Amino acid sequence: MSFRFAVHSADGKGVPLAVAGKIMIDIQNLISDIGCSQIKTKMRLFNSMPQELSDKFVIKINKITDKGIGSGTGEGGKYLTEMASDTLQETLQYLGSGITETWMEDHFPDSFYRSRIARDLIELCDDLSGYELRYFIDKETFSFKTLDRKNLSKYIGSNVPSREQMIGYVSMDPRSRKMTFLSSDKPVYLSKAVGDRFSQGKIYLVMGTASKDSSGKIISLSSVDFMSVADSISFREIITPDRYIRLANNVPVAISYDKNRKVWEFFCETINLGVSSPTWDDGIVLFHKKFAEMWDLYTMPGKTFSDERDQMIQGYMTTLIPLV
Repeated sequence: MSFRFAVHSADGKGVPLAVAGKIMIDIQNLISDIGCSQIKTKMRLFNSMPQELSDKFVIKINKITDKGIGSGTGEGGKYLTEMASDTLQETLQYLGSGITETWMEDHFPDSFYRSRIARDLIELCDDLSGYELRYFIDKETFSFKTLDRKNLSKYIGSNVPSREQMIGYVSMDPRSRKMTFLSSDKPVYLSKAVGDRFSQGKIYLVMGTASKDSSGKIISLSSVDFMSVADSISFREIITPDRYIRLANNVPVAISYDKNRKVWEFFCETINLGVSSPTWDDGIVLFHKKFAEMWDLYTMPGKTFSDERDQMIQGYMTTLIPLV
């Protein structure tokens, strides 16, 4: 990946190092927050992003020339950083035209990162005051100077209700007799109007109005637009701190919640891979790590197995290798 950009002054007198430094930090923040937003959607993470995953988007300077600054990716993040960079370029082109409409909601469905990205864009706009950002796609040069601050400002802040998709385990608190929705490390208490729509002891996929705190954790679920019982999810991409694996087909994963042990359980029967964790997000991250380990073992060129079960797993893993 190479996100090349340059900062130009209107008077042609050059750009102070302090200004250039601020803009480089703005670009880093945008790449990181856009990338984390996309990872959360791909991995079905619903709360705060693990630091080990967000570190994938640390960009490093490869070279500085008269045509601009070239940047490289963090560990194991080439494809993901390219995707975040492409989205940043598209966002600068669209919002730089003065139009906002539903761009932010359409491209950044997670409200926590949508808020951060809106803030990043406004800070970039402020730091560019009197200057122009030029970025390069293939052989074309594009320019960004300003955007609609007023419309972007409405996305900034925590505890702001917004439409969210989430998965959680519904149960009744024996003390308060209120229904709770558990997707983080602490349950969210539901109002009677919302709670009466659920059956306790089941996992639900929900689309509704929720609020998040300053760390990105869900703290309230005030209304529900759509709900369905969920007993499985699937992954087409496996993401770990140092790996990105694109699969040829979806991998189905059964999900359950053990109320006695208070842990989430994830199980892929085809490869006999199961993990458990007290929180949904930690369980997802662990599943991806374990799958990547099995992937390396069973797709190793020339690797053979004598055990019939291992042979079946190897055969299935082979079907997941994308055709070049």
